[in-house]
Amino acid sequence: MAGKRPKKTRREPSRGDLEALAFVLFGAFLFLAASLWPEPPYSGALGQAVKDALTGLLGYAAWLLPLPLAYGVYAALRRVPLRRYLEKTLTGLLAAVFSLPPLAALAPELAGGIGRAGYAWLVDRLGLFGLLIPALIALLLLERFFDRPPFFTFRALARGSRRVWHALAERARLRRTRRALRAEARALLAEVEALARRYPEHRLLAELKEELRREIRRPLTGARLQELSELLAAFREERARELAERIRAETPPWRAELEAARAELEAPLAPENALLAELAERRRALLLELRRLEAEAARLERAAQEALAHPPEALEREARAHAERTARWEALGGKWQELAERLAHWRAWVDWA
Repeated sequence: MAGKRPKKTRREPSRGDLEALAFVLFGAFLFLAASLWPEPPYSGALGQAVKDALTGLLGYAAWLLPLPLAYGVYAALRRVPLRRYLEKTLTGLLAAVFSLPPLAALAPELAGGIGRAGYAWLVDRLGLFGLLIPALIALLLLERFFDRPPFFTFRALARGSRRVWHALAERARLRRTRRALRAEARALLAEVEALARRYPEHRLLAELKEELRREIRRPLTGARLQELSELLAAFREERARELAERIRAETPPWRAELEAARAELEAPLAPENALLAELAERRRALLLELRRLEAEAARLERAAQEALAHPPEALEREARAHAERTARWEALGGKWQELAERLAHWRAWVDWA
């Protein structure tokens, strides 16, 4: 125990020593900055020689050399650990040096002798693919310089790409949604305009038409479009009930007369003489015409029954069909009146015979 040597304590530099070091580093910074940055250099012929030598060897990286000296002034005055200072300086300068060969492929005059030599060596042995090696090393050194984990840049690019992809996908989804809503609004507008032409006395249709036109011109919302659609659906249902009542009343009162006339004509007529024989032949002709009228009337009745089963959305179509059937019933009524007159004339001859 008595023979042990006492541990030597590490003497911290005094403030005066650090200020002297900072003064020396600041002087070196001023000389290099005055030599490398302005054109021509402010440091005379010596500065020009230093600039030509450094830029010819390091290219653009020579312009970065004054920065470690400026950082050294800060480190000396703020008592930054020497290891931290050397790590920052070396990683920064090495990142600049390793970026020279890839830079020589784009701007040889900025790559310096080291960059052009490295470019030629890598391309001769590995091709242009070999330039990725110093570029990757420079990127890793820069990430180390800024205290980032390895491959932070690639992960940040991947995250950014995912965010951009999701943003574009969301924008496309919103665009598709707006397009679908606008198409639905145009379909509703076309239906409202068609109904407004058929029901001009209803003010609700005019208000719906104006509202839909405003909605189409501005960003649509599904909730508002749903409200307008429900209003139109309620109007359709009400008009569909009214139309159903008119459809049920389509069949004219003389429809029952056709059945009575058919029953009369189907009764056989005995040809007791030549006149009755001629009247029997006339009966068969009248019966054929009557059956054609009954067949047409039955088709119209079936069409009316089918129309009653259609949903309210088919209101416009069924309204047109109702108008067509009404016109056909009127035409059929004219034919029946003409046939009824001939049937009465035939009946009078039968009574006389």
